[in-house]
Amino acid sequence: MQTIKVLSLSLVLCFMFAACAAKGKDAVLGQEESDKVITVNVGDTIKVLLPSNPTTGYGWQFFIENGKDKVTVLKDDFIPPKYDGRVGVGGEHIYELRATGAGNAKIAGYYYRPWEGLDKDKDTNVIYEIVIQ
Repeated sequence: MQTIKVLSLSLVLCFMFAACAAKGKDAVLGQEESDKVITVNVGDTIKVLLPSNPTTGYGWQFFIENGKDKVTVLKDDFIPPKYDGRVGVGGEHIYELRATGAGNAKIAGYYYRPWEGLDKDKDTNVIYEIVIQ
């Protein structure tokens, strides 16, 4: 009877650890990580969090310039700040991806006003070189 309990507990623990391992980790990137090589594993989540204030007309636009088959976009959204009575206050833009295949990916984000057009040489940008193992 004791052996069955030990085996049952062992199986439960194995499944718990396997579920946690399958979930992957988060790589959280900001402006400081731009132009750096970021290494993640297949299954990991890549979260890009950048300051944004759409009331100015500016917004982040992201492009997967290389490795579209290596990552999947999960979220591309603005997160407003907690309301404190002020108007026109900036928040954060989140761009979230999942690493789905081994290889390299290049993610580029540009902060610009869409009606003015994108000028890759002039507009604020972030570029992430992602190595997926």
